[in-house]
Amino acid sequence: MSRLVVFFSVLWGQVWDPSRITIYRDSLGVAHVWAPTDAEAAYGLGWVQAEDVGLPLQQNLLASRGLLGKVLGKEGAVWDYLLHWMGL
Repeated sequence: MSRLVVFFSVLWGQVWDPSRITIYRDSLGVAHVWAPTDAEAAYGLGWVQAEDVGLPLQQNLLASRGLLGKVLGKEGAVWDYLLHWMGL
């Protein structure tokens, strides 16, 4: 337990500066993140993930809250109904 406390105190104690993060995509679209600290690298990784799968992530969040119909209309409402009916 004490190791977790130390881990999270070190992690949350780090400050990140987005200007020190370098994100490069190669010819295949694979993202490479360079940063001087772990916290900045994690921030860059989160940024890349949001770029790659941001829309499906947002749609899954709305679906899990039963709000997909408000954004997508009837098609989203059908998914909201089905997910509620299945108990998800």
